Amino acid sequence: MSSRELLIERARSDTTIRWWGIAVVLTLIILVNQNRSLGEFWPVLTVVALGVVYNFILSVFAHQQQVPRWWPFAEIILDLILITGLVHFTGGVLASPIFFLFPLMIFIQAFHRDFAELALASGGLLAAFVFLFFIEPMVWTQVRGAFFDRFLVLAAVAAATLVFTFLFNRELVKTRTVMQEKLVELDEAVQMNEKLHAKIHSSTQKLEDANVMLVKKNLAMMAL
Repeated sequence: MSSRELLIERARSDTTIRWWGIAVVLTLIILVNQNRSLGEFWPVLTVVALGVVYNFILSVFAHQQQVPRWWPFAEIILDLILITGLVHFTGGVLASPIFFLFPLMIFIQAFHRDFAELALASGGLLAAFVFLFFIEPMVWTQVRGAFFDRFLVLAAVAAATLVFTFLFNRELVKTRTVMQEKLVELDEAVQMNEKLHAKIHSSTQKLEDANVMLVKKNLAMMAL
């Protein structure tokens, strides 16, 4: 599979996962906000709507096989922005029912991302934590007395995520390298088999031509 085909396959896989994520988020919003009116959580629905539009655009690109090579990096940034917005508008770090989307995103990304992309995701995760910590008023008022403790916890989570993704990605790179080497060996074996098949076909054709010539000679001798 070429790098272009791999990029398109990854885009299709990501769009499918994101559709499931959108469905889960909407379900959680409905369950948590059963006693509230629709207008009370319109910011969350706005973020979800942006996610739907963005995922639909990527689906179209993937379907038409026109996914740009820079898209994986843009995808990571957009996902982090959307998740950060959702967490911010659903209660912040301490109360949001969808905070789990942060580690889940990193875990899913670790399966088919290069180290540069994972480093961007981990750095973005740390930036999202800092943003939520400083910007979210509810979080600030609740943990103001334990500022450094909370900040250290968030920094430790981000650092652990970065280490995990680095180690996990390194193993993935090793596995990918071995698989690529095996694919090269398989391709060479297929080419050798095709060459051997061509030689066999050529030899068979020569034998058939020789048999035809022999039959003609025998017929000529019998005619004499």
